Amino acid sequence: MADELTDRAVLVQRGEEARMILSSKLFEEAIDNLRAAYTEALLKVPNTDDLGRFRYVEALRQVATVRRHLETVLTSGEIAQSEIVEMNAKDGLIARLVRTF
Repeated sequence: MADELTDRAVLVQRGEEARMILSSKLFEEAIDNLRAAYTEALLKVPNTDDLGRFRYVEALRQVATVRRHLETVLTSGEIAQSEIVEMNAKDGLIARLVRTF
């Protein structure tokens, strides 16, 4: 039980860190700048340069992957927080039941 609580507390902390990053104007600016730079470069690649186009498309996908990862960490933290609340509620109920008997 204590290990589960510790594991969930770590997830909650990571979720809070992800929330701070995702809400950061600097992070948003960096993501927007990367996306714009890669898109501009992609549009300048000659039609015959398949590898060049592939690299910029892959770079754009990786920018999206970073954001998705942080959103997943955030969601995991929110779920872990709900589970902690639920575990504490169950512990409180069990303690009350034990005291009444």
